Amino acid sequence: MVLLQSSDKFDDLAELEPITGRLTWYSRRQTPALASHPVRGHIAQLDGHVLILYREADVLHLRLDDTDFELTDDTRIELSRGDVNVLTAVRGGTVLFSLKYQPPVIEPPLEIDPTPFVEEEHFDFGLFVYNIMRDVDRRSRIYR
Repeated sequence: MVLLQSSDKFDDLAELEPITGRLTWYSRRQTPALASHPVRGHIAQLDGHVLILYREADVLHLRLDDTDFELTDDTRIELSRGDVNVLTAVRGGTVLFSLKYQPPVIEPPLEIDPTPFVEEEHFDFGLFVYNIMRDVDRRSRIYR
């Protein structure tokens, strides 16, 4: 089982069974013992799809709904941003998936948000995944 932190709601945790894809949801408040375990990934809902970034057995994975993709060194993530964002995974010239989703409305705007160290990727899970995959050091460190 892999423990996931929801990117949509801080109180939500999920356990992923990677082989079957089964998800079990929990509340941090209602299961404080589980909340103390190490998080090995994040999960988000993007326009009706479930997107999960996680690490299992020292390998980073991206799961879109019921399909799991191992993020190898030759996997590239692209992000097109606009009125509709498009997150695309490509390996060896082959598109693994392309996910369209509405960009989040950040309220209050970041320039007036009093939260220390808050960044746009905290609100846009597609941007978070894209940023992780662009940075080799960050990609190797995440969820360890």
